[in-house]
Amino acid sequence: MKLLCVALAVALALAALPVMGNEIEQAERKAAGLPDWSEGLNGAFGPFTWSRAADLGEDVRFSDAKGLPAADGEYVWFYQFARHKRTKGLLEFLHARNNLVNRDAAIGYTVQPMQFLHNTTGAHNSKIVFGYINTTQTPFQHGDNADLAHLAKGDRVVVFFPVRKDRGEPTDQNNYVVNPHYSSQSPCVIEFKEGEMIHYEWFRDPKKLDGRILFDLQPFSSGEKALKPGVAQPIVKFDIGADGAWTLRIKRDGTKNDDAAWDHVFTHESPGAKKYTVNLPADKNAWTMSLFSPGGSPTDTSEIVIGLKPYDRATGAPAAWADKRVRVRDAKQEKLADAIKAAARPK
Repeated sequence: MKLLCVALAVALALAALPVMGNEIEQAERKAAGLPDWSEGLNGAFGPFTWSRAADLGEDVRFSDAKGLPAADGEYVWFYQFARHKRTKGLLEFLHARNNLVNRDAAIGYTVQPMQFLHNTTGAHNSKIVFGYINTTQTPFQHGDNADLAHLAKGDRVVVFFPVRKDRGEPTDQNNYVVNPHYSSQSPCVIEFKEGEMIHYEWFRDPKKLDGRILFDLQPFSSGEKALKPGVAQPIVKFDIGADGAWTLRIKRDGTKNDDAAWDHVFTHESPGAKKYTVNLPADKNAWTMSLFSPGGSPTDTSEIVIGLKPYDRATGAPAAWADKRVRVRDAKQEKLADAIKAAARPK
């Protein structure tokens, strides 16, 4: 009887331990050397919950189209970097990343890459990833080494939009192009289950891409259709529907700021496309965006300016911005809502 009681007590104690992620996530983390340093902290930036994947200096701010500070700007300036291993502390090679999850599930955003600055002489891909994630649990926290393409706590379907600079002056926007190389992960619509992360081998064979890739965008952003986002400043809109439906709209030249029709409208029914299969409950998913920068070769910083315009997901009509004054760098997850209310109070 005593042994039975002890066994029961141990079982109850184990059941009470915090869940450290699912088996897929743990296997991916171990293989990639991406430890989870989260401590239940998060932040807020305007209408978004804001998490910093490494939490060692990533930053965001509202800005003008050039990235200069503008409290009421409709552009967001992102700062990120990479950091090599150290002999004492921080023993892993770190990628700084920013994650923004919209707190109002009814609102989506068009995405307009505006300006890039990869402070490196070598090849370098920045990854702009945006779409929808299951918000049944908190998808991101500070220090969790996760983003929409890496280990996120939630099923998601997203647009993977990598931008590359192979060489040349970092300030010259002509040197940046939507990555045309399958070997270094090309643009696509892609889905992930909770805890999964992207792998280079998914793209190795263009004739047999991994099943998670729902639509290949490389043919529309390479060769004669190459797209320089820092010059053309394209506008991209991604929506999802019920039963695996999705729609991706692209305006290749966003500099004219006119009402011209979309140049591309892709859906799950387009040739070569397929429906998403991951779990995105209608009342438990939100628009989200990750900016990922490995820092290039040699390792250094990157800055990216993204234009965002909110719209009503149900109707597609333009929507008003939520309070941009909100800025919470650190708060316990359970106290984040109170911190956001305090930050939104009139000064």
